[in-house]
Amino acid sequence: MMIVHSAEHENVLRALITGDMQPEDPRAADVLTACVECRRKLEDLRALSVLLEETAREERELLASIDPGSGAPGADRVAPFFRARAAEARGGAERPGGAPAPARRFWPSTFQLLAAAAAVILLAWVARTVLPEPTPRDPTLLGGSSERDMDPHGPASDFAHFSWSFARPPGGWYQLVVLSGEAGVDAPLHQTDEHLTEKEWHPSEEIRADWPDTIRWQVIVRDATGGTIGVHETSAQRSSP
Repeated sequence: MMIVHSAEHENVLRALITGDMQPEDPRAADVLTACVECRRKLEDLRALSVLLEETAREERELLASIDPGSGAPGADRVAPFFRARAAEARGGAERPGGAPAPARRFWPSTFQLLAAAAAVILLAWVARTVLPEPTPRDPTLLGGSSERDMDPHGPASDFAHFSWSFARPPGGWYQLVVLSGEAGVDAPLHQTDEHLTEKEWHPSEEIRADWPDTIRWQVIVRDATGGTIGVHETSAQRSSP
């Protein structure tokens, strides 16, 4: 029987994106299992969420880089030209030799263009002065609840299969880094070199042979250029058979 995408399905997708419903919720699992349209839309929405987060981070960095105490950029270059054109419009500018300059019939248009140019130059400075300071936040680690979307997490029978549910942007890829769970040990046990596009990874027995019983592992989401979009981390402990 074909499952038709409905308004109820839209409500489930909205709750998943806002965090009001967790992926392991039985209602979400039923909808995503039965409805192909829902799975496709959820993938698109998660990718859009990642891109919006990156755009917001770049905006915060731009605003933070502007000094509110400095003068408007380029004002020293614009001011002399602006004053000269204004003097011409008033008929006060003189030609070489003392002859007065003829009146300019088109001065209103000139004035308007100069005003527009000044407005463009002042835009960044005004934005930094008027807008409130952005709330400090980590620009790379995305969210504090990402562990629920990563497996293994907590006790695990083995480390043979890794999976996650984070979206990647168009043309982007994933990189996995496995580290020791021992405090103060930051050297990676292994990191993938290939560009992973699926949301799972199966390390060989040779790769995981020397791993300790407790590990930390990260999913690094990268864009098409290799830039870091987000880093998600969790830990897992190999349980006794």
